[in-house]
Amino acid sequence: MLGDEGKNDLRFLTWAEVSTALTDNDPGTVDACGERNDESLDIGLRRARA
Repeated sequence: MLGDEGKNDLRFLTWAEVSTALTDNDPGTVDACGERNDESLDIGLRRARA
C-alpha cells in the first residue's frame, strides 16, 4: 500500500472467534495431577483469519 508521503506500508488484518465455557464438575472430580477440581474452563478458537 502506498501512503500519502510516498512511503510503503504493510498492514496485517486479523480476526478470531473465541468461545469459553465454565463447567461445574461432579463432586469428587480430580484432575490429571490428582487434585480436586470443582470447575473446568474450556477455551476454544473456533475461527481465525490472518
